[in-house]
Amino acid sequence: MVYWEKRFEELSDLVATTPDLEREMFLKALELLKDCFKMTFSTEAEREKHVQGRFEIVMRWLYSMDEDFVIRLQQKQALPLILLGHFSVLVQTLEHFWFIQGWSEHLLNGLFNVLDPQYAHWLEWPSQQIKRHESIDHGVLSVHKMIA
Repeated sequence: MVYWEKRFEELSDLVATTPDLEREMFLKALELLKDCFKMTFSTEAEREKHVQGRFEIVMRWLYSMDEDFVIRLQQKQALPLILLGHFSVLVQTLEHFWFIQGWSEHLLNGLFNVLDPQYAHWLEWPSQQIKRHESIDHGVLSVHKMIA
């Protein structure tokens, strides 16, 4: 179980510090990401409705991005990169698909390489979630298991 709600409160506080002209765009991206987390991991109050690893839910965030948000990602601005880092936690839930295996860690490592070091602490939570989940053997048939 991923307890994500407190982390999203912290992200909301971070978005609140952005300039007015960009804040609405970042709030929309955060809310869309939050919806994907809620549909994937549920909430603490609604644990029985837990759904994990549905491709159409996880990828919804990518397909819903505003063009201006994508431009800021391409410019390697900190906040969009931080949100993308949190998206990697969702990607990790899809690693039961052989063609997604390893992508959450690959994405996060790439973000650590391009994100200004003063913001790197914002990627610690997603990194911890991915490492915690990787330490659990789910018995999923992986490419590595097939060729080992």
